[in-house]
Amino acid sequence: MADSIATALLVLAAAFTLILNVCLIVVIVRRKRLRTPITFPASILYITLACVDIFAVLLWTLPTASVAVTGNHWISDALNGKFCKAQVFVMNFCNLMNGYIYAAMMFERFLRFFKPSKQKEIFFDFVVLIFVASLTVFHTVIAAFPTWGFGQVAYFEDQYQCAVDYPWSESHFKFTMAMQFGLPLMLALTFYIAVLVRLCMLKKRRAPNGDMVVEEDLTVVGDSYSDRLKEIYARFKGAGSKSVKPKVKDEKAGYNHDGYHSDDDDVSYSDEEDGTTDKAVDDYPTLQAKKQRKSYYISRNDLFTAHMYFMMTLTYYACWMPYIVVIIIYTYYFYDIPVSKEFTLVAVILSHMSACLKLPWYFVSGKMRPAIIKTFVCCKTKRTKPFDAPHAVKKEQTTEL
Repeated sequence: MADSIATALLVLAAAFTLILNVCLIVVIVRRKRLRTPITFPASILYITLACVDIFAVLLWTLPTASVAVTGNHWISDALNGKFCKAQVFVMNFCNLMNGYIYAAMMFERFLRFFKPSKQKEIFFDFVVLIFVASLTVFHTVIAAFPTWGFGQVAYFEDQYQCAVDYPWSESHFKFTMAMQFGLPLMLALTFYIAVLVRLCMLKKRRAPNGDMVVEEDLTVVGDSYSDRLKEIYARFKGAGSKSVKPKVKDEKAGYNHDGYHSDDDDVSYSDEEDGTTDKAVDDYPTLQAKKQRKSYYISRNDLFTAHMYFMMTLTYYACWMPYIVVIIIYTYYFYDIPVSKEFTLVAVILSHMSACLKLPWYFVSGKMRPAIIKTFVCCKTKRTKPFDAPHAVKKEQTTEL
């Protein structure tokens, strides 16, 4: 009974991970608002995480699920044991990529709350692409250590998969725990705590209208009255002849008590058509990305994005924690603490489900949630033209008696 439940859960984990990650890539490809100069660097990291999870499903989760379904231990004998090493490589590589990309995303939020001007200078698309490429090469080398002799790979029947036999190399176990789990989790936690502390400090630093001011640079050129007029002109240029109109922000009078500034860089998702967007609307985020600002504020979406990154990190490592406990017991307390097969199976299943359980947190983001809803929820209603409305049709008057 336990084996059949484990088999079903492994198959579901593989299916949901594939479907959800493919849907995430489709959302980013379809929605132009996620590919502006402001949002594209984060979208690159989202796509990288999705590709890494798909890679893990194809070469790590699916082979484990196939062994659980068929009962045939083909992994240990496939390609003279080379496939077993390949499965361990994929597991280590995907763990490393997930952990350090989460740490990088939390570092981006850290800069957004401490030095927004530097965040815009550092986190743009070309730098993020170089970072992802460097991270891929570095983690490929580290994940390949067991195949080079630094650690021994073995097949475990109670796990339906291959893994590193850590009792043969305790130094490799300590290195793996530090690089795959300890360091990235510590970095993400440190950046998140720093963001929360900074937020408490910013609540005491308000602009005259009540917005929380993160950074001020009075030496910046390009924020004069004439420059703002040029920006407004560029935003509304040609808008009268287009079907997609940029929206004018409502000016709210009074003091902003909560301190969160409205998103300057966000354009309403209702302005976006299915296939194309208006050039007048698309030019506005580009202008905002290139413009130097004297004052930087915190919006509520900035905080929600930080929460999203941390909750994704926490969910991912929480799913891996039971498996880490199994490894520690197997390495140091094998003869002292007996581990049941059911607990081992639960730990293995949770580790495989870590790739799909973190994805619902994308709904926390103020940019991703409307993009996902607009892509997959058909909630558009066609407007009835006045001359098509039943009440607008005039009855023909006749002179017949």
